[in-house]
Amino acid sequence: MKFLILYGTKQGQTRKIAKAIADQLMREGNSVDLIDAQKITKTIDPLHYEAILIGASIHASGYLKKLKKWICTHQAI
Repeated sequence: MKFLILYGTKQGQTRKIAKAIADQLMREGNSVDLIDAQKITKTIDPLHYEAILIGASIHASGYLKKLKKWICTHQAI
């Protein structure tokens, strides 16, 4: 399977969790794109993936804006 793992982190903990998940999926023979929410571009098309995992830390202001925007843009797909 081809997975997309998007993560948003402020202190690095969510990155560690996302990387551990990606490593396990790859050991099982899957293809994984692990992408930091700060590097999201319009070229990340959810239709290129069979599964998408999203992880984000929550702070007083909510989720990272860039990640939230990507989710809202693609939620109907």
